[in-house]
Order: sequence, then C-alpha cells, then structure tokens
Amino acid sequence: MTSNSPIRNLIGISWILRLILTLVPQHGYIQPDEFFQFTEPIIGDFMGIKSLKTWEFKVDQPIRSISMPLLLNSPFLLLKQKWLNSYIIMVLPRFIFTGLSFIADYCLYKISKLTLGWQWSFPCLVFSTSYLTLTHLTHTFTNSLETIFISVVLYIVISSLSIKKTKHHHLLGIILAMGIFNRPTFPIFATIPVLFWLSIGKNKFPKRQWRNGVNMLPSFSIASLANVLVDTAYYRRDIFDHFIELLSGELTLTQFLDKTSLIFTPWNFINYNRDTSNLKNHGLHDPFHHMLVNVPLSFGLLGLLAYLEIFKISLQPFRYKMIPARKIMLLSFWISLITLSFIPHQEPRFLLPCLIFLSYLYAEKLRVRKSLFFCWILFNIFFTYIYGFVHQSGVTKALFELNSNIVQDRDSRFDIIFSRTYLPPQTLLNIPVNNERVLFHDLSILDFPESITNKLREVGNDTYRDKVYLIQPSALSWYLEKLNNNWDNISFTLQSRFFPHFTHEDLEASFQHLLVNSEREDRSDLIKEAFSLDIYRINYFDSQNVND
Repeated sequence: MTSNSPIRNLIGISWILRLILTLVPQHGYIQPDEFFQFTEPIIGDFMGIKSLKTWEFKVDQPIRSISMPLLLNSPFLLLKQKWLNSYIIMVLPRFIFTGLSFIADYCLYKISKLTLGWQWSFPCLVFSTSYLTLTHLTHTFTNSLETIFISVVLYIVISSLSIKKTKHHHLLGIILAMGIFNRPTFPIFATIPVLFWLSIGKNKFPKRQWRNGVNMLPSFSIASLANVLVDTAYYRRDIFDHFIELLSGELTLTQFLDKTSLIFTPWNFINYNRDTSNLKNHGLHDPFHHMLVNVPLSFGLLGLLAYLEIFKISLQPFRYKMIPARKIMLLSFWISLITLSFIPHQEPRFLLPCLIFLSYLYAEKLRVRKSLFFCWILFNIFFTYIYGFVHQSGVTKALFELNSNIVQDRDSRFDIIFSRTYLPPQTLLNIPVNNERVLFHDLSILDFPESITNKLREVGNDTYRDKVYLIQPSALSWYLEKLNNNWDNISFTLQSRFFPHFTHEDLEASFQHLLVNSEREDRSDLIKEAFSLDIYRINYFDSQNVND
C-alpha cells in the first residue's frame, strides 16, 4: 500500500462508519462511568429527569469536576422535556463526543503530515479503524476527552518543534488546565510533550524553560480558576446567597470565605486514590496487569510491536536515532504505561490516550506488511462488535423497552428490579424526578441469589404493588424456576429477551448452561439462552404475604 488515494478513501469510510455506529445506536455498555460520570448528574439536575448521582459527586468531597459534563451536555438545556426520549438521552451526548473525536484525527493528521511526509495517511487510517476509536471515543468517557486533549497538546508541541519556536502557549495552558480537571491523570500523558515544548528556544537552559512556562501560566491559571469557580458554584449551591449577604453587609469577608470554601476536585481525586482501601472497592490488580492484559486487549498488534521495539532498543540503546516527534511518542507511551502500572486499580480505558502514540509509532509496520494490516482489521472488527453491540448491551435495550411500557401505561405503578448487570442509568427511563409511581431497585452489586429472594419478598408484601419487572441475565433463569416451584403465589412470565448480551461476571453460568444442555439440537436457541438479558413480568396471585 503505497498510494495515498485508496488509503484516504478507507479513512473516509471509517469516518462515515464512526458516525453511523453512533446513530444506530451502539447498545454496548462498556463501563458504568460512561453514564454516571457524565450524563446522569447533568440531565438529572437540569432536565428534571430522575437519575442516580454516584459517590463521586458527593457534596462534601467531590472528586469529579462538573465543568466538562456541564459544557458538553448543554445542548440538552435547549431541548424541551417533551422532545426527550431514551434514544436522544443516550445518543445526543455520544454524537457530541463523536464530533469531538475528529479533533484527534485532525491533530494526528497534522502531526503525520508534518513529520512523515507522504507516509502521513497510514497513522490516520490505523487510528480511525481502531475499535477504541469506533466505540470508546464515541462514548461519554472522561478518558475520551483525555485522548482528545493529549492529541491537541501533541500537535502544539510537535508543530512548535518543527519551527523551533513556541506557539499557541495560551491554548496549551487552557488545554492543560481542562485536561487536569477532566482527569487528574492527564499530566501522566502530557509530561513528556510539555517538557519538550518548554525546551524550545534560543535562550540557554534553564532561562528558556522559565520563559516558556511563564508565557503559558496566565491562561493555565485563568482556566483552572474558572473550573474551580464552576465546581464551587455547583457543589456549594448556597454560595450565591452568601455572596448577596456579603454585598449587603450581613457577612464579613472572613465569614464569607469560611462558609464558601472552594472546591478543588483534582486534589480530592488524588487524595481518594492515594488510599488503597478506597481502591479495593473498585478492584485491585497486579502491577503488570496493564502490560500483560490491557495493552494487548486494547491495542492488539500495536502493543506487541511496542514491546518488540523496546526489546530491540534495550539490546542496542546507542544505535537508535529518531526524530523528535517519534521520541515524544515513544517516551510518552512508556512513561504513561509504567506510571499507571504503579496505581493498583487498572482498567483498559485508562490507557486510551496511548492509542495516539501507538498509531503514530507503528502504523508503518502495518503498511509494509499487508498480513499484519489484515490481522489488525479483523481484530478491530471483532472488538467493535463486542464492545459496540454485545457487552452488557441488554441493559440499555431493556431500559428503552421499559420506557415504552411506562409511557403507554401512565396510571400503573412500576417496580423495576435489575440483577447481575452493570448499574442501569436511570435517565434512560426518561421519568420526571417527581414521579413516584416508578420505583427502581438495583441489585447489581448485591449477592445473588439472596438479593432477588429478599427483594421479591419485600415487593410482594407491599400492598401498593402493581406491575413488577425483573431484569437479569438469561443464564440465571434456573433460579426463577426454583422460586416458581417453592413459592405458591408467584409466577414469572418472560416478556422480552435481548440477544446478544455478554457479561464476564456471569460467564461461568453461561458456559455451564451450554454444558448442561449440550445434547440439545436447537443450538441457536441454546446460545441465546446463555447469552441474553431477560425481562420477566412477575405476578403475585393473592394478597397473602410472600413467604419462603
């Protein structure tokens, strides 16, 4: 593949595919943070829709800045509530993120064009065909914004290096501030590029570093202060009342400052994550989990090529010469990977910004060997399907259907029980915050099957119960059959089954179902029973209390 024309066509096709996959929509539910760190708090607070605000937004010590969620969800403020439905609530923020993701494409294009000459197109193709770009970057993750921010930083730094003169120092300061407040891990990815940028100039060391840093400082400080003020206004809702009291003389300046302490979310984030006991709640991993599991899972061949190159460099460290752009990308990848490996909680999406580094570094390897590029495409088709349309995909599909049921029956009370799924984003039900006839019961993190037994007994003993729904993986339906046999006054009716639905938490149950029923001839039905999410309508036959 030497001609850029067919490659440009493939890039264009991948861009169109990115937009289409966003609008289809992707029901794949990658991780709860895509909803609960971004859309849930804003839609709940400003659109009057019932939502769940997680611990990260607790008023006393919030660890999440509200600035970016507030800014990027602002289109909702232009919509009337009657225009909202489950599809718009899920897809509109994702469509905004998809649009922003093209900033990363543009920055990588400019960097590649500037430093690679006619070979510029293949890094762009590799980046745009990655499943991370087609799924993760189009979902509302703070990691997605982190990737976009680091792409802008890289472009500013590398373009400045090409002319040996710093430029866009105000923009760089703003991006660094926004990146830190979006995710305090951002400096891990940005440190190497910024150090290169600080060293640009004709003055002697360390004078040029100080000069460049001072030039960037005003915009960084103003952007940081703006984030602090927005967060403080959001988490300290009474600040405006106290400000009026200050102006009227009811409060002195000292009293005002005592009552309205500023909120600095990055510091709260760091303090929280320094405590290993806090991280235990999210899962602790071995130090090499990123290197051995998350890099191959996230980047496939690109990660393996990175390991191969660092091995070659270690054998002949003084023979390797490379252009500054490649040095920045290589050092940024390894410094980021090693630093993040010291943090006990390690998820694949934490490495998302590394996609920029690796696409630039190793796209050429895929270009010269068509077999490698073919493997790259197959790898990304598979994981685009898994993360876009299979992984926990039944959750949002179930919420869409339940929303239709609620809209069609405005007089009934609904008890909705979710078990053994990711935390369901309540905003997708599109229920007004003052609606008391829809009760949400989340058992996702509670022990199975005891939690279902207790909840069904609790709901059954409620004299005001009406329509009761249970949503759980189909591989666990055996327990409902057991309850059906043990309880005389309850029945379970399968209303809907959403296939495919994959969850690694119950993977053992899925394979056990396949193994126990291996002699069945209806293979397709058997697979659906093992990898689906079910909605059951629960009926209580009489008014007697539900007992064991």
